[in-house]
Amino acid sequence: MLKFATRNPTAIEILPRRKTALIALKSVLVAAAVVGASLLPSMASALSLKPSTPPFSLGSASAYFVKDVAYGAHTRHTLDIFAPKANYSSKSKTPLVIFIHGGGFSSGSKEKAYTSSNQKMIIELLKKGVAFASINYPLMERKNETEGLIKSLNGAKRAVQFVKHYQKNFNIDPQKVIVMGSSAGASTGLWLAFHDDMANLNSSDPVEQQSTRVMAAVASQTQSTLDVVRWEEVFQQYNFSVSSMGSKATQFYGVSKLQDLFTSRIVAYRQDVDLLALMDGSDPEVWVANDGVSVTAPTNVSILYHHPYHAKALLDKAAQVGLKGSFYIPKMNIMPAKRETVTQFILRKAQ
Repeated sequence: MLKFATRNPTAIEILPRRKTALIALKSVLVAAAVVGASLLPSMASALSLKPSTPPFSLGSASAYFVKDVAYGAHTRHTLDIFAPKANYSSKSKTPLVIFIHGGGFSSGSKEKAYTSSNQKMIIELLKKGVAFASINYPLMERKNETEGLIKSLNGAKRAVQFVKHYQKNFNIDPQKVIVMGSSAGASTGLWLAFHDDMANLNSSDPVEQQSTRVMAAVASQTQSTLDVVRWEEVFQQYNFSVSSMGSKATQFYGVSKLQDLFTSRIVAYRQDVDLLALMDGSDPEVWVANDGVSVTAPTNVSILYHHPYHAKALLDKAAQVGLKGSFYIPKMNIMPAKRETVTQFILRKAQ
């Protein structure tokens, strides 16, 4: 299991009793009541942290908080994690929720998880023995983007693999990882939920050898698919054309011209991020809510990206393939027979 080791009076490390050749990381879980944080981001050596306080009061929840853990080489490959203290005392592994922020794949940060509306949920999860992490991931450039949204998706993928690889250090159950997010973070979570396992068993990087499959996904204000050409089907009644998106459409795939969307390379790219095509009945259960936009023509980016029709398209495909899910689309008078809050859904899955 895990033990505390205090080699430096200003730092608290939690170290594994057994060290393996694959695990060079000495993950640090720090007491939430002490001020100050610093991180040595090199993954080639042990990570050192000074004690850190959480970004908000945890009230009656008792948890360690680790800030800015590097999960990869990119400057935005960082995560924060809250770990329930009681689980270390009882030597029981915790389920883990990973929050993926929104921002159109071009903005946002892991701190979005700490809004007042989320704080109550995080505290409740910690009190119930569920760990909570929030990640940063690489963003698209606003101009001259050459990779597209796949670099954001791959960042989230690596974060999942990272916590699974260091499961002993984080004291998490790798079979009970739940992803959640809003907008771009929501569709990223659904991509992880619907995509076949992307573990690379031939990689020299042991992190990449980990499974990318998750236990469940929570998606708020999501897109139905990240193949924007298919949005013409979703918004057929409005005679929507992908050309109306202009550079927004091409930016998603790192190209500059609309006709590039139909080259064989980009068609394959679009297929790999097409949530509707990736979904099948064996995928994990989802909780989906698009409730912030009225049923109206997609005349601006906010309406286009978060329209109720996105959730309806996911609902229809889930019914077709037999995927279990709860879909909250109040603007279309569509609600599940048995309603659950996000917290209730997570706790049910985490049992």
